[in-house]
Amino acid sequence: MDERIIDKELMDEIIGEFRENIENAIRYILLLEKNPEDTESVHALFRNFHTVKIHAHRTWL
Repeated sequence: MDERIIDKELMDEIIGEFRENIENAIRYILLLEKNPEDTESVHALFRNFHTVKIHAHRTWL
């Protein structure tokens, strides 16, 4: 069996997490537009993109 095959329920969960992280990233970008010195938003933005990258790597996307 191909280990790359992911069941629909798991894929739906992964897509939901992607969306949540992208929505959060957009929120942090908007906060940074208002306050470019907000280092917490910068760190949170990088954490969100790192999480997306890790999920993509784990699911071969």
